[in-house]
Amino acid sequence: MRYIISIILFAVLLNSKTMSQVIDKNNIIGVWQFDSKEVNAGFFDSYQFFANGTFKFNTNQNDATRRIISIGGTYELINNHLILKTTYTKEVQGGYLVRSETAGGSGWEISGGKIITINYKTPKSSFITVGICKSEKECILLDSRKYYQVEQDPKNFN
Repeated sequence: MRYIISIILFAVLLNSKTMSQVIDKNNIIGVWQFDSKEVNAGFFDSYQFFANGTFKFNTNQNDATRRIISIGGTYELINNHLILKTTYTKEVQGGYLVRSETAGGSGWEISGGKIITINYKTPKSSFITVGICKSEKECILLDSRKYYQVEQDPKNFN
């Protein structure tokens, strides 16, 4: 049943014509940060899209309580729609919450955890509508949320 719903959703997405400008693979390569052009002590949620068809989604580095560090896999861009096939996650396993000794954030952090990679036996597909921000350079819309390009080379992410 999920498979049928996924196929129907994908077909609807491919046939929608809500975007005025087509985005191609060359337009999306780089590091795209959620809702800000500025990079402070850490990145907010961000996507890295590589020329070889792989992607990595990095969770907000300013949140020291996060368990999921990143999500990765492959992507395909078709008619302003991204098809993401998640093949792994990097997560903090174990550890415990302590009051943070650094300023900012929630005041809490995970201490003593170990970062592990969890590889998926079967990739999980997700569909994202892609658009271009009106009157803003180096900005794209991913599911109607603004992401700003903060780096053209996705390998230059810390």
